[in-house]
Amino acid sequence: MRRIIHFQYSLSTIKVLFIIFGMMWYLITFFLYQYIQAYIDKAGYTEGVVTQIYKETVTDENGHMKTGYGSKIEYTVDHERYSHVSWKLYRPRYALDEHMGVYYTLSDPETIRLDTFAGMWGIIVVFGGFGTICTLIGMYLILFKPKLQTRTVPLE
Repeated sequence: MRRIIHFQYSLSTIKVLFIIFGMMWYLITFFLYQYIQAYIDKAGYTEGVVTQIYKETVTDENGHMKTGYGSKIEYTVDHERYSHVSWKLYRPRYALDEHMGVYYTLSDPETIRLDTFAGMWGIIVVFGGFGTICTLIGMYLILFKPKLQTRTVPLE
């Protein structure tokens, strides 16, 4: 005896799940945007400059050697000098004497966020991209109704 399994029910569930996941990613993106925008509105802004580049080689848990680079960024708030080191693997993130904007927390000027696209908005672009991909897949499944092949599976 043979039974034909149809995937129509599971396909309609997958359509809805893709749309729900897409909307979930959009919602997370919206709240992250609100959080970053609120931080910018409440933060102070000053100009920073890269004063030193560090190079450090470390061994990971698998015994592989990795080289990390740190860029020391100095900035001044209320005539007091602060510094921050930004680390990145494989190559320095910033060049020596490079100027950049620095957002700092008014109550604690050592807590900063660099005014770069990746530093400020990178996570929003990534999460928004996930939302767009999931939503487009769900819309494709809804609008074009792709036909899935049915298989005959023997019952045992």
